[in-house]
Amino acid sequence: SYQADSPIELISINNVIFKENSITSKSMIAPLSYNIPKRIYIVNCLFYDNSALSCIELNTSKKGKFLNNTVVNNSFGSALILSGNSYASIINNIFRNSSTAITDNSTGTTNVSYCNIEGTYDGAVGSYDSPEDFMDEVNGFYRLLNASPGHESGIPTAFKWDLENRIRPDGSAFDLGCYELQGSDY
Repeated sequence: SYQADSPIELISINNVIFKENSITSKSMIAPLSYNIPKRIYIVNCLFYDNSALSCIELNTSKKGKFLNNTVVNNSFGSALILSGNSYASIINNIFRNSSTAITDNSTGTTNVSYCNIEGTYDGAVGSYDSPEDFMDEVNGFYRLLNASPGHESGIPTAFKWDLENRIRPDGSAFDLGCYELQGSDY
C-alpha cells in the first residue's frame, strides 16, 4: 500500500500483466479509504490465472476508467467491484471465465460499452457474451484471432497503444482487450 500526505490526483496502471497471484481475501487493486485518488485508470492490462476477491475494487466517490483490458481464466468473486458513489467507464474489455464479471453496488454512474462480458451486464452498450479465440491461450498470449468476435469490435479511447506498444487500431476499429491484432499477425 502507498500512503501520501495529501490526496493523490491520479493512479494509472498501464500495460501490466497480472498472473498467478493468490490473495483470495482481498482485491488485487483497491485504494485505501483514507488515500483515495480523484481518478483511477487501469488500461491495457492482462489479468489471468489469479485468485482474488476481484482484480479491482472501486469504492470511491471518484472517477474510474477500466479500458482495453483482458480479464480471463481467473478465480475471482467478481472481476470488478463497484460501490459507493463512483463514476466508472468500462470500455473495450474482455471478461471471460472469471466468475462474475461486474458487481455494481454503486449509486454512481456506470458506463459499460463494447465489452465481451460473460453473463452480460444490464445497460451495456455494444457489448456481447461470446467466447473469444486467442492466439495462444495455453501459454498466456491472449491476442485475438482474426475471426474472433472481439476483433475490430471496439471503439476509440484516448489510449492509442496496446499492451505491447502496438498502435491502435490496426484496421477499421479497435480490438477488445489489451492486445491489438496487427496485419502481420495473420
